[in-house]
Amino acid sequence: MKGLVLEGGGARGAYQIGAYKALEEEGYVFDGVCGTSIGALNGALIAQGDAEKAYKLWENLDPAELFGVTPKTWNAVIKKKISTQELPELFKALHGIVREKGIDTKKIKKLLHEVVDEKALRSSTVDFGFITFSLSDRKALEYFKEDVPEGKMVDYIVGSANLPIFQMEKIDGKILLDGGVYDNLPVKLLQKKGYKDLVIIRTFAAGIKKKFERKSFNILWIEPSEDLGNILNFDPENSKFMLKLGYFDVQRLIHSLKGTKYYIKPKNDDTFYLNFFKQFGEQDLEPLANKIGLKGIPPFRLIFEHILPLLSETLGLGQQSSYEDIALGVAEWMAQALSIERFKIYEADELFDTIRKHPKAQKIFHAPKTFPALFIKNELIAKMYKDLVLQTLSHFMVHAYQKPSDHL
Repeated sequence: MKGLVLEGGGARGAYQIGAYKALEEEGYVFDGVCGTSIGALNGALIAQGDAEKAYKLWENLDPAELFGVTPKTWNAVIKKKISTQELPELFKALHGIVREKGIDTKKIKKLLHEVVDEKALRSSTVDFGFITFSLSDRKALEYFKEDVPEGKMVDYIVGSANLPIFQMEKIDGKILLDGGVYDNLPVKLLQKKGYKDLVIIRTFAAGIKKKFERKSFNILWIEPSEDLGNILNFDPENSKFMLKLGYFDVQRLIHSLKGTKYYIKPKNDDTFYLNFFKQFGEQDLEPLANKIGLKGIPPFRLIFEHILPLLSETLGLGQQSSYEDIALGVAEWMAQALSIERFKIYEADELFDTIRKHPKAQKIFHAPKTFPALFIKNELIAKMYKDLVLQTLSHFMVHAYQKPSDHL
């Protein structure tokens, strides 16, 4: 049996649904799903067969509808940049929260009742479990769908995500808190059902993670390639970004794509990139040698003994990096500088061509001032001045290398 484990993480839950969409497209089918907090909500929608509904929910989520605060003020709080214009509304909202002893969850429950189909969830053949914590009993409660009283599924899922900032309401005589205070990554929940093959989607949110014997499982780990930010940042644009990040991070993992920010199909052919850099070395590199304080060195020695080691160190790739790693590392830096679309799977030649043909490339990658050979010889200095080093070399890649990329 194959199981899916979803870590808690508030607004970071959008990443999970983006990742699940990619898994679904790759043919992954799960016999069981479990989660904590937002992982419980996402898990319920997946288990009932409504992953597309979950995707649309995250695309259109509005913090104002959930928490009764305008998006502008909510975002100001999240980013800790509160202007005097937002203060009156913020004080009013805070006064209401204090008066009501927490944020009212009525709107949250209303939304969940609209998307969670308890009948479909119960009739699904997919196991569904989640964890919450009973403040009344001071112990964790582990539930599978068959353990939840009829008609109470949404209430118990909300209990799994019930942060102390929300109003504390009793559910069947118990005050339930976010399950993350006990286990934010409930692998053991599926283990009790006999699952051995797992896909685990991380959010790296705060919370306790119970230790488990990893050797007991065959695990595919899906982890965000960058920090997912504030767990309360439910801004729609942020959610859309995380949906895409989750989707493409899975693509990178499954298809062994290259890149850290971009998603690039590897050629796995160092001979190809050796020829790539040799062709670059056939250009007039005297201006480049002058710029970096290495005048008089033959072109190929300049490229392979100085430029490539410098690029590798500047990019933080180390001595084990291949020619492909170096070439694509520079391409990524240039693509970011040009704000080239990130969420797309590129062929290597496509990304290079997109960079070279970009209308702003000639302006952005202008020749900077000369800097001394000390930059080349000192690894620490090269990393400190990473942008300056890359700016110089990128300028010459754009200006000195203008041949068609038929060889790519």
